[in-house]
Amino acid sequence: MNSRRTFIAKVSGITLAACSGVVLQALFAETVSSIKPSPLTPVDIPQLLGPDGQLDLFLLMGQSNMKGRGEVPPDQAANPHVFMLQMQNDQWFYARDPLHSAGQTDKLDGSDNAGVGPGLSFAETLLNREPKRFIGLIPCAVGGSSINLWKGPGSSSYDETIRRAKLALAAAPGRTRLRGVLWMQGESDGNVKRYPSYESKLLGMIAHLRDDLEDPQLPFISATVRELSRTGAQLAERFPHCDKINQALLHAATLSPWNRCVDLRDLTASIGDGVHYDTATQAIVGRRLAEAFSALPQPQSAPKIGITRLDGQPWCAPLDLSDSQPLIRQRIPKRSGLLR
Repeated sequence: MNSRRTFIAKVSGITLAACSGVVLQALFAETVSSIKPSPLTPVDIPQLLGPDGQLDLFLLMGQSNMKGRGEVPPDQAANPHVFMLQMQNDQWFYARDPLHSAGQTDKLDGSDNAGVGPGLSFAETLLNREPKRFIGLIPCAVGGSSINLWKGPGSSSYDETIRRAKLALAAAPGRTRLRGVLWMQGESDGNVKRYPSYESKLLGMIAHLRDDLEDPQLPFISATVRELSRTGAQLAERFPHCDKINQALLHAATLSPWNRCVDLRDLTASIGDGVHYDTATQAIVGRRLAEAFSALPQPQSAPKIGITRLDGQPWCAPLDLSDSQPLIRQRIPKRSGLLR
């Protein structure tokens, strides 16, 4: 503990206590008190990593429960191994909540209400297993967003995520690697018009991510959404079919060894609106996401082979091997580059 305090004083020159006075507007006109974070401490990634260090990157995608609505604690202490790519200016800082502070409004209630999400708990759980690793969090979530904003190229949130992922990878070429995607989204698609197409759009998005980021083994860890009809949330009348979204998320997780879905349906605590997890629950969510990631098979050490399905289906969908027609095209690394 003493060594950690010494480090914090050295890198920041400030205490990490926070100032009160910010009130976050919660969904359905509910409000929660929050804490205004103290100034962020910038990080020089190449200098920090040195010649041999490796930065493991994770995309944080989805809507408000990934963005976080939990109350921000006043006693945050920066972990010297966890960083975030800030949303407002694309600069690296030591990570602290709210990770998604960006002046960005929620698509449902119009408020800018970033709080505690699962990201820091996820990173700290991984560090408990491997204390010497460095973790870079890339916040990309947009509160209230439908999957239509994420489904692939040309969708605003998807395009922004790819841009930020490539920017993060370029922070220290050869010493950064994208290790996974965390996905918490679906309540906004839980109505009769949207839920029938949710799974196909989800699988399409996963396929696009793996193709655009050139990693067919990119882990995709999702989590079940709040079933609003069971929580008493006021939005239940607008989105009564979140159970159908959960069926899609759970099924999609069975279609690839690199997909997982964390079941959160036993978690009932919220900030009072029946929708958004409170701070203590977000800590549990982060731990479960990290456990799911850690349980994945290890990526193959052989050169990556990109896969494009010729039958028009997402690459992670089951293959029909009933005839001899080719179903995939391989992209094999050669000296001259990647050949399709």
